[in-house]
Amino acid sequence: MVTEVYISLKDPEGTKVTYQLIGGELPPGVKLDSDTGILRGLAPNTEDLFTFTIRALDSHVKYADHVFKMLIRGIEYSS
Repeated sequence: MVTEVYISLKDPEGTKVTYQLIGGELPPGVKLDSDTGILRGLAPNTEDLFTFTIRALDSHVKYADHVFKMLIRGIEYSS
């Protein structure tokens, strides 16, 4: 399953915001774009819950952290 999730934050002072994975793990094959906040990739064919923390950071070193949970459900095949 192709995964694309958008995380967006607008800095009230108008400075650039970057994103960092600071805790937990993303599902294998899924990456965080530090410039856009987009999580993108090919999620594994497994059933698992992934918990991770992403930090949004502005140029004044002000930040906000948020814990996310992503549930991946495997594809069921029938014959």
